[in-house]
Amino acid sequence: MSIKSLFSSVVIWLLFSFQSQAQDNNAAIDYNDYLASTTDTLYTLGSKWGTKFGEIKEKREFEKLAPVRKEIQNFIVRKKMEIFLMKDYKGSVKLRLAMVEFLCFQDYMIGQGFLPFESLSKTVSDNVLEKYVEKLSTLAEGEGEMLQKVVKEQEAYAAKNGFKMEE
Repeated sequence: MSIKSLFSSVVIWLLFSFQSQAQDNNAAIDYNDYLASTTDTLYTLGSKWGTKFGEIKEKREFEKLAPVRKEIQNFIVRKKMEIFLMKDYKGSVKLRLAMVEFLCFQDYMIGQGFLPFESLSKTVSDNVLEKYVEKLSTLAEGEGEMLQKVVKEQEAYAAKNGFKMEE
């Protein structure tokens, strides 16, 4: 084999290796972004519930929160199963399981924090209503802690796969 053909072979091999690595990085980024889109959707749905709560609070029409709460719960149940069953990609198991744990917490928070509002009557006192709001706020603090676990695993996954997390 001549030096020229050996050089050409090495160059072709290097180009293929770099292209393959770039595709692997892009796939890892896509995997991470797909999981992150779950939290984005939950934020949007939570905001929708908060907006609805603001609309119905004065009239005390708490039963009108049910459709939004059910939408959130259905999303959580579907995503929890989907992500639990997803195949791992390039060391994603900790990230994937952190997201499942986050979704389990979200499910708990909906049941303990959102659902109870729907049973309130039109005559509920401001004191009682405030206690429900306080309980939801306390649960929301735990949500931040759970989300930090996901972020930590995202950062580890990104470092492992050679990409940086967007801020």
